[in-house]
Amino acid sequence: MKYESFLRDGMLCWTLTTNGYKFLTWNFVLHWRKNVPNQPILVICGDKPSYDFLTREGISCRLADTLIEDFGPGVVAYGTKRFHTVTQVKLATLESFAKDPMIERHLYIDGDIIVYKNIADDMRTRLNDASGANLLMPCDHGPECKPGVRTCMNLCTGIVGFRHGVNPEIFQIHDKAAWDACLEDQGWVNTRLWSILDQPVGVLPKPEYANGPFVKEIHSDPAKKAVCICLHYNYRIGAAKKAAIKQYGDWLLPY
Repeated sequence: MKYESFLRDGMLCWTLTTNGYKFLTWNFVLHWRKNVPNQPILVICGDKPSYDFLTREGISCRLADTLIEDFGPGVVAYGTKRFHTVTQVKLATLESFAKDPMIERHLYIDGDIIVYKNIADDMRTRLNDASGANLLMPCDHGPECKPGVRTCMNLCTGIVGFRHGVNPEIFQIHDKAAWDACLEDQGWVNTRLWSILDQPVGVLPKPEYANGPFVKEIHSDPAKKAVCICLHYNYRIGAAKKAAIKQYGDWLLPY
């Protein structure tokens, strides 16, 4: 896969999609184009139908190095075998990018995240300033988690920012039996971080990098919405994601 044209000053930003996620990804890209004008987003398609569809809509895409079968137009549900297959492509791509010296700064972002501000500039600044940590991820735990290095035991793989030099083994599937027993990439990465590799991680602040339990709160409080860089519509399965994004006015597509 060629992705050099998406690099800006050594930084690569990307997302992964499949046929079932293509409308979420299209909506995500429209927000990205509006709020991150100086950094292109690389859309990696895990299957051919998503590539064909998004390319027709004028979105520059690349096919994943290893394609998966087309699981159809429905959103793949969390924890299923199909979800497991999609996240395996994600981990393999993260590992590959972590090894590439051309990628000095990196941001992976899920397609069910709405970007309100220039997240690429913010992530670049945070990665440049992160003391002791060359990996940044948001908290997917309770409100007691505080920003800092190695303060969260349940980091969210919906956003993965790193500097070159991060240990690529964090994302490596080294044991097929262990991977097959794992529901998804988040549990895998957290286990690798805390139990095996002990890689220092900077925890992104929740007010700026908010997630699913805070969707209503963010949209009902203008002050909180004003500081929010992005909002992850996780904790919702299947069609509930699109319904929630529509409900709170973050759906930009005409249908």
